[in-house]
Amino acid sequence: MHEPGVCYAQSDLTFDEQARKIAETRAVYESATAAASQIREWLATHRGPYAKDEIIAGAGVDPDEWSSAIKELVESGAIVKQGVRRGTKYSLGQG
Repeated sequence: MHEPGVCYAQSDLTFDEQARKIAETRAVYESATAAASQIREWLATHRGPYAKDEIIAGAGVDPDEWSSAIKELVESGAIVKQGVRRGTKYSLGQG
């Protein structure tokens, strides 16, 4: 415990591991949400269906953010997924 009026070096402070994980999770979520918005907006102006690579290139989405963004969009009904594996195409949904 720290005494009032005593100055401590930053190395003396401990950071709450759970708070750090929450902050990192929030940053990842916000990044995925931004990517999801880009995908949704692009598909709204480019009626599909389109393949993953076409959407990433057209919407300017970071490929590392694709999985979480598209999962969010498909689960919400905003995007419709058609096909499987390399034949999967995505188009704007009703959600």
